[in-house]
Amino acid sequence: MLNTHNVPSSILGRIIIFTHFSLHFFFCSIFIGVVIKTLTKYSNKLNYI
Repeated sequence: MLNTHNVPSSILGRIIIFTHFSLHFFFCSIFIGVVIKTLTKYSNKLNYI
């Protein structure tokens, strides 16, 4: 009984952790991309001056 109860919860926990980390990585990559784009835009403006 204990084994059957522990297995689904551990799988569910792994899925939650995996989705959490993947979402965190996804949002971090988007944020980094936006920062790089804004930095390149500002550097281009500075180069034109």
